[in-house]
Amino acid sequence: MSKKFIFAAVAAFAVFGLAACGSTVDENGIDSTVVLVVEEANKSLPMMLDAQTKLETIVALPGNKIRFNNVLVDASNEEINIDAFKSSIGPDIFSNVKTNPGLESFRKKKVTFVYHYSDQNGEETAEFEFTPEDYK
Repeated sequence: MSKKFIFAAVAAFAVFGLAACGSTVDENGIDSTVVLVVEEANKSLPMMLDAQTKLETIVALPGNKIRFNNVLVDASNEEINIDAFKSSIGPDIFSNVKTNPGLESFRKKKVTFVYHYSDQNGEETAEFEFTPEDYK
């Protein structure tokens, strides 16, 4: 699995940036600026991140979370060693969340990043969640 797709996913999202002012947080804890950025980013989706991974959608969730919904397009969970998948990709995603300059404005807003992976049949393969406590 290529590390390139992790950075492509972030680039697709972070390129839109966050405005420093004018945002509000609704009763569900969703920042209005994050919602606008997510809506804009979704106009470019779905997109293939590498030969095996498609970023389907990005969703702003309650509690100041952003979820990247990815599909492993040519694999089913029966064919995947899920533990190996998690251990090979999880640390790379975390490193990217923690250090990517394009995500700095999101880190400042204390966003929780969720990376969700499903197999070609729509079954959950793995999910990674990184809170502000994790990446500070």
